[in-house]
Amino acid sequence: MAPQRKAKPVRDDNKKFGKLLDLIQELSVRPSGMTYGDIIDLMGYQDVRQANRDIGFIKTRFSDAFLEERDPVNPRVKRFRLLAPKGLPLESLTQEEMVALSNAIRTVRNDDISGPLKKLEYKINCFFAANDTRSSRALDLDDMVLSRAAAHIPHPHIDTDPVLVRKIDMAVLGYTKIIIKYAYDNGGAGNYKVRPLGFLYGKSNNYLIAYRDDEPTLVRSYILGRIRDVKATTETFDAGNFDIAAYAQRSFGVYHSPDGPFDIEWRASPDVADAAARYVFHPTQTLHKNADGSLTIRFQADGFMEMGLYLFQWRGKIVPIAPAALVDQYRQMLNDALCSIGQGC
Repeated sequence: MAPQRKAKPVRDDNKKFGKLLDLIQELSVRPSGMTYGDIIDLMGYQDVRQANRDIGFIKTRFSDAFLEERDPVNPRVKRFRLLAPKGLPLESLTQEEMVALSNAIRTVRNDDISGPLKKLEYKINCFFAANDTRSSRALDLDDMVLSRAAAHIPHPHIDTDPVLVRKIDMAVLGYTKIIIKYAYDNGGAGNYKVRPLGFLYGKSNNYLIAYRDDEPTLVRSYILGRIRDVKATTETFDAGNFDIAAYAQRSFGVYHSPDGPFDIEWRASPDVADAAARYVFHPTQTLHKNADGSLTIRFQADGFMEMGLYLFQWRGKIVPIAPAALVDQYRQMLNDALCSIGQGC
């Protein structure tokens, strides 16, 4: 009687196949590719030999789309990626659908839902960038999203490069650090590694809100029109509990000082009190009608310069009352304006 063979352990081929599909997808949607370390983490391997086996398998079957590159920062590190498949049904994705997705993400407060949605938007945009020759579809979505909330009107502003904005947007969605080249008024420029958190859209300029990598607790504002170049990195970061909407609400405009926000008080004269009462000057405002018919407006915010410029439009009918630093700033701006035409110097 022939000896019985021992049964081979059953391998979970379905699970392995699913993980391999995940790897192929990640190699397709990550613009900067994946390192051996990335692959090991994704697949749950113990060493580089297992990762190398998968790379060899994918390279053989996707030879026309497989790229093996050296990391631009550390040439000793290899990066692998796949050109996004051309067969994806991109024509079925309309601008209306992408704008609806972007707007939906901005309204969702549940992190368990918004997190996956942001990743979905990021991956779709990667497919667009790799496959769609109609640059307006891939690059102008930010403007379209804004246009659904408000009509655009001509106003002075520094022009921005939509290609650079898209690179920054990808980094915001992917929580990856970037290196920006930032130009100054004096003609100089600086290169900074930053952790992009989001965008603020102002009347005169649009801003990137970010932590600088060497100052990870100080939130900074960078005028988008002054960003001359954007380089992606493979470094990720944790944004913590930063909320761009809550951050924006602290200011009148976009300016933030380390000591703000402040308790602000304005007073509208009786002849404009009714008109002023219809305005929302700030989300935190309270209004109080005074016995003499004037209107007291109180809120918490930062940005004295921007408040002063806005109050000029009311031609002295709404004036700052507190804090004293705001009143001093407003008075100085008035004096500077008079001096510029040869009066009050």
